[in-house]
Order: sequence, then C-alpha cells, then structure tokens
Amino acid sequence: MMHIYMNIAGAQSARITFTNNCPYTIWPGTLTANQKPQLATTGFELASKVSTSLDAQAPWKGRFWARTGCSTDASGRFSCATADCASGQVTCNGNGAIPPHLW
Repeated sequence: MMHIYMNIAGAQSARITFTNNCPYTIWPGTLTANQKPQLATTGFELASKVSTSLDAQAPWKGRFWARTGCSTDASGRFSCATADCASGQVTCNGNGAIPPHLW
C-alpha cells in the first residue's frame, strides 16, 4: 500500500485514475487538505484488476491511501484492518488514515 499526495494547481482540473493491481479488493480513501474543494467521494471499493477515475478541480491538494481487510459488521459499521479512517462508512468524510498504514 502507498499513500499518494497530490497538489493540482495551474490547471482547471485533473482526472485521477486508480487501478488496483492487487489480487484482492482495496478501499481507497481520500483526504482533501483544508476540506475544499472536496472530491466527489472520500472513499470507495475497488475490486482486483479494476480501475476507476475521480475528477479534481483546481486548486486541489490532498492524499489517497489504500485500506485493506474491510467489512461491515452486523450493526452496519464499516471498518478496515489497515488504514481505517474510523468514519464507520466506506467514505472517510474528512478523516485520515489510522495506523497501521504505509506512507
């Protein structure tokens, strides 16, 4: 797993494509610096060998990380074994990753 930091400036927008080359599902999390402009989602499921894209409006600064071992318990609370953001949902809603994670 890796955290990716991005700073989009000087352009009007950028398309960010995520590709999961792992042999298992990951749940990327996103965190926007200063909470603006926010991306369309702050977390999502990404199956093995699948790609998806997000558009970011300039100026945008933030980071992405992969969460693993995620599931939803009987009460509906979502959590991950690594890099959980403790929101209780697939989306991180402004929360960053909690160790253990790889930077």
